[in-house]
Amino acid sequence: MKSAGEYRKMEQKFLPLCREDMEARGWDQADFVYVIGDAYVDHPSFGHAIISRLLESRGYRVAILSQPDWKDDKSITVYGEPRLAFLVSAGNMDSMVNHYAVSGKRRAADAYTPGGVMGKRPDYAAVVYGNLIRRTYKHTPVILGGIEASLRRLAHYDYWSDRLKRSILLDSGADMISYGMGERSIVEIAEALEAGISVRDLTYIEGTVVRARSLDSVYDALVLPSFEEMQRDKREYAKSFYTQYCNTDPFSGRRLAEPYPGNVYVVQNPPAKPLTQMEMDDIYGLPFTRTFHPSYQALGGVPAIEEVRFSLTGSRGCFGGCSFCALTFHQGRIVQSRSWESLLEEARQMTKEADFKGYIHDVGGPTANFRHPSCEKQWEHGVCPKKQCLFPKPCKNLQADHREYVDILRALRELPGVKKVFIRSGIRFDYLLADPDPAFLRELCSHHVSGQLKVAPEGAAHSGGSGAFPAHREPVPLCNPANPASRRGPGYPRQSGGTGGADGGGPQGRAPPGINCRRTAMDLGHASPGPERGGDCERGPGRGEHAVFVPDLYQLRRRLLRLEAGDGGRRDLHLRQESNRLPVLPRR
Repeated sequence: MKSAGEYRKMEQKFLPLCREDMEARGWDQADFVYVIGDAYVDHPSFGHAIISRLLESRGYRVAILSQPDWKDDKSITVYGEPRLAFLVSAGNMDSMVNHYAVSGKRRAADAYTPGGVMGKRPDYAAVVYGNLIRRTYKHTPVILGGIEASLRRLAHYDYWSDRLKRSILLDSGADMISYGMGERSIVEIAEALEAGISVRDLTYIEGTVVRARSLDSVYDALVLPSFEEMQRDKREYAKSFYTQYCNTDPFSGRRLAEPYPGNVYVVQNPPAKPLTQMEMDDIYGLPFTRTFHPSYQALGGVPAIEEVRFSLTGSRGCFGGCSFCALTFHQGRIVQSRSWESLLEEARQMTKEADFKGYIHDVGGPTANFRHPSCEKQWEHGVCPKKQCLFPKPCKNLQADHREYVDILRALRELPGVKKVFIRSGIRFDYLLADPDPAFLRELCSHHVSGQLKVAPEGAAHSGGSGAFPAHREPVPLCNPANPASRRGPGYPRQSGGTGGADGGGPQGRAPPGINCRRTAMDLGHASPGPERGGDCERGPGRGEHAVFVPDLYQLRRRLLRLEAGDGGRRDLHLRQESNRLPVLPRR
């Protein structure tokens, strides 16, 4: 990797977005052609920007093929055949989430496309792009990555089609998947291909998924229920999912093999090791231009950049372990963070941008106030596979400490040109309250909240709701969200009472984001009717406002009486009374 000094001397340019750009660099062929479902945005909040810049730093030639016309096979031949491989990502979002609201209604705009235009990428984009490439280039390696491929790497329940689907590796025609945060695996893949190793022999790289014809060479794998068994019995799928969940740790996770008809196995290698702080700093110090490609300017730019352009990503990973969250399967439970020097340097770059008005919109990550692993042993032994750090109560080894985060926020506030530093990522307030030092809570409410404080959504999931926390649509799967947050809710207003806002003294409100859903794959028969079958969803997330569900009282009553038989219905009465008082809260 080039040194920071060498990068300062480099002219910051976008990577090639068309053949003319490639030829202008004097290339006759790219090493990697990176096919993406998003517009090309060279900002570290976009996965394709990080992977492409990282490969560039290792000396590889990377060309970007953004939103090719999947109806035209020639669209994939813009750069010709790459020397090493095609890289494929559906984009920063799963393409189906990008296209459809939870109700199934198609969204009106795509924030990751120039001008917000909808329809520039296909449904199930990673599968479509993979097959588009394979029809033209029969033998060129195809590597899938991104959130869509990562969360669909093994057999998975697809909400949109309401059925169990095979691993995306099989449906896309790709050779392998780089899952999770792919910096380590993509560099190892690139080096192996450069050394002349066939992609079929790359069966050993951590953080990848491959296919195999037999398990003769997969000597230590746990064999999951077969795809046919899971199709016949939901409980087999639940067992498979639980086994996968228990093996998401990079230190203790086992290799997994999922059988398919025709003597085919999809093999998931253990997750890649987490990045050290120095490695995180190096990656976020790559020469990003921090904006969208200039060819998009005439089309209105790329709307998605506005929310993150003046935000700082401080960490990855989350040990919250919420039952309804997929983050464990993508980023893992071990928190990795950047140094305060790295964050300050990026903030200084922001202040030099012409459009910067003095406001840093966010300093956070999956959970804003998680800055380090929950305990010291995780860097050597990993997380506990069958225990949670915060549920049902904080672990005795938990290190709840916000001092470093407070120091970083104070240093950012002191930078010339910075007026305000806000926190828009969710706050885990059960972790916050576990810290005996109240300094962060005071700093948070005094300087870093603009109007309302976002608490992580698990606060809204406790069955029936209470006070400021609305009841959830799905009391059975989510009444035990694997965290004690909703029970700790009243502690926040008691401790923060009287604390002024970011403007020096306004009253503070807390706004738990609502969670819209009808049912989940893990429901196992407990799901209540959706909006079209007796539920009462007020709005979907694709609309101008995002509202929570008001609970279906009849369904609450039936379920709670079944689950808590013997209490005389007292709990059901309490929930009904609480639910009748709940408003529908629009997102501000």
